[in-house]
Amino acid sequence: MPFVNEWEPLLFGNRAGTKATPGLGVSFVQANAAETAVVLSDGHSLALNQQLSTHGIAGVVWNCARAMIEFLQHQVGAEELRGKRVVELGAGTGAVGLALALHAPLESLVLTDLVNVTALLEQNVRRAAKDHKAIDHLAGRDRLQVVTYCWGTPAATKSALLGNDVILCSDCLYEPSLYQDLLSSLIELTKSSATVFLAYKQRHPERERAFFTAASSTFSISVMAQDDQITAQEWLNDSIFICRLHRILPTTLQLWSK
Repeated sequence: MPFVNEWEPLLFGNRAGTKATPGLGVSFVQANAAETAVVLSDGHSLALNQQLSTHGIAGVVWNCARAMIEFLQHQVGAEELRGKRVVELGAGTGAVGLALALHAPLESLVLTDLVNVTALLEQNVRRAAKDHKAIDHLAGRDRLQVVTYCWGTPAATKSALLGNDVILCSDCLYEPSLYQDLLSSLIELTKSSATVFLAYKQRHPERERAFFTAASSTFSISVMAQDDQITAQEWLNDSIFICRLHRILPTTLQLWSK
């Protein structure tokens, strides 16, 4: 995969993010639609319910999720993910995790979000299971779960979150006040040496730099090169970056200056 280890110049250098103030990523009409679809690499599509009025930003498939899905399908081989145990944090509509389950034969998939969002997640799991045999098979084996989880709370109380191989985070850096809780969860959930794939839309560069600086004491961070097809002009113009984090040290969370 075309990742570059020097994350700081790619994320915060002169080439980073061509928009000074990124927009929402999709139009209001798209965001307010009751349903949307994600086109998959095999030509099929994943239909999903959206509920902006009920769930706010968690109820929409934003461009960050679409970029992550495109990356996972084109840059991470299905065999590389075969038998992997995957957890998605802040899953929202479930688009990223469900698309990954259609791309590769996972051992398990756990979609997590706050309690007020899980109803939408469950709707989309049922819809995807009805439309796609791979999702139905995963759910039928009780290997597809929707779990309520708040970042920063002990994951040890949620057995489904432990012993995973891959952590997915799409558009989870939207609120700086939550960065410390998110990093705390990532540190706890990667004790089994799980890999984190994190797609984020640049909104608060200095706060985001502080997040990655703090994370770098625990993780090796690499960024997908911007000249790659997945970070082509469509995503670059929307200030979206895809990062990979590997656990390097069994350390505790290190705080940064606010």
